[in-house]
Order: sequence, then C-alpha cells, then structure tokens
Amino acid sequence: MRVHALLIVLTLSGTARAHPLAPVALWVDEGEHEVTVQLKRARVMPPGATFSARLPQRCRSLSTRIEPDTSFVVETQRVRCEGSLVGARFGVDGLTGAGIDAVVRVRLADGRVVRALLDESVDVFVVPERMSASQLALSFGRSGLEHLLGGLDHVLLVLGLVLLLGAPRRVLLALTAFTVGHGLSMCAAVLGWIALPVALAEAGIAATLVLLAWEALRRRREPSGETHGMKRPYLAALLVGLVHGLGFAAVFSDAGLSGTDLLLGLGAFHLGIELGQLVVVVLGLLALRLAAKHRGRLEPALAYGIGAVAYMWFLERILVL
Repeated sequence: MRVHALLIVLTLSGTARAHPLAPVALWVDEGEHEVTVQLKRARVMPPGATFSARLPQRCRSLSTRIEPDTSFVVETQRVRCEGSLVGARFGVDGLTGAGIDAVVRVRLADGRVVRALLDESVDVFVVPERMSASQLALSFGRSGLEHLLGGLDHVLLVLGLVLLLGAPRRVLLALTAFTVGHGLSMCAAVLGWIALPVALAEAGIAATLVLLAWEALRRRREPSGETHGMKRPYLAALLVGLVHGLGFAAVFSDAGLSGTDLLLGLGAFHLGIELGQLVVVVLGLLALRLAAKHRGRLEPALAYGIGAVAYMWFLERILVL
C-alpha cells in the first residue's frame, strides 16, 4: 500500500498545479481620441508565466505605465486606434500552458459594454457590435466547466468525496450540500457581501483537501457499511463548499457584470461547474467499481496522494500570504 501511495504522490507532484484563482483581466475603454488598455494580473503567478495585451493591427501604443501593489500588477497603455473598436481583435498573450483564464471587458465610446472570457484555446476576442444573452451565457458556462475540470484542487475535492462516502446516493447528497455551499458563498462574494484575499481562499481550499484526505484515512466501517470517519458528512460538505465558492467567485471579480448580465453570467458559470462535478463523480464511481478487487489497497493510496499534494499546495499558498 505504501508503494502505491508513493507512486500516486510522485505522479501527481509532477503535474500537480491547481489553477490560480485570480484570472488575468483586460480592460479596454474607448475614449473620444484615445483608447485606454489595462492588463491586470496577480503578483504571484506560475513559474515562467508572462502576460501581455495583444492590440489590433490598426492600433498603436503611445505610452505604457506599470503600477504594482501588494496583490496585483496593472499595466496601463495609452493607445491610438483608427476608427471604431467594433470588429477590433483584442487578446492576451501568454495564456497557452498557464492554466489561467482572462476576463475581457470592452467599454465602447457610446457607453455599450461587451465582455468575454479567454483561455489558451480561445485567446482573442473580436469586439461585436452587441453581445447577445446567449453569447454571454455560453462564454461563462464554458468557463465554469473548464474551471472545474481544469483545476486539480477542485477535481481532487470531488474525488475525495467519492472516496470517503462510496455509495452513489451518499455521494450525490454530499455533492448537493457542497453545491449549495459554494453557490451561497460565490453569490455573496460576487455581490460584494464578502471580501477575502484570493491567496487566503486558495490556502483554505488546500486545507479542506488535507482534512478530507485525513477523514478518508481514519474512517472505519462496520459490517453494515456505514462510515464513521465523518459524523456529519453533509454538513462538512456544505462548509467545504463555502470555502471553494470564494475561489470560484474570483472569476467574476474583474468581469464588471451588473444587473441581468450578472445574474445570467453567474447562473451559466454555476451550471458549468455542476456539469463538471457530475462528470468527475461518474468517472470516479466507475473507476472504483472497476477496481473493486483492489479497493482495500487503492483507497488508502489515493487518500495519501490527495493529502500529500494538498499539503504541498497549502504550504505554498501560506508562503504567498
């Protein structure tokens, strides 16, 4: 069992990089004579990650100013463009392989605002004359799905619940409680009712994974199959969801959504997360069933692997704080 656990830890540690919660933000404001382009990123980024704003061919930069503070670095450019920004192509260089999304917000001279989410697969945004509700929903829904499946910390949390509770009914009930928890905290954070530093939310997410792995290791089963390692699994899942919701909310911190767009984007993003969770649960339960003969050795090895990687993340994020 120790050999299996060591192999899992070594495998995960080579690729174990949870996506940073704070996305890159690209703000474009069209003035009467000039365009202001701001690129905002967290001070602490993955090793080797560099980001820069990609301007349309018919735009040229006049000046650049960089303003760092304790949490973020903001690069501001004064830009001169020929004609309207409608149809212009803005993007963010450096997204490939970084595992980070980019929030784009373009404010046109007549006051209209259009938004999009970019990633390594789609790193260019063509400014439309108007953005439909379906385009906004699809953009944020896709981001929610990719945010869940692309973040190893969130995937390991869902797999940890599968590992700890085992029975599909118990897993789905716990997942429902987890969903309620992160839905509440995500809405509260997006609406400005809760303010928490991103690095602290990241550390909290890693801590919940360590605790989950610990519970999976210390659990005991009676002949009836009841799990006694966690007396109130659904309450625990709810509390863990509250922590993870603060991480999900980071995607909306720089989107500038309001009113109907905020509700639509938030709902679509949340739906994407739920779809991603269901995919992980189905695959996890299927894998446990296929490996039923080796479950007695596989479960502790997985718990050790999850706990070790999560503890590594926790130390890294505490050092950032």
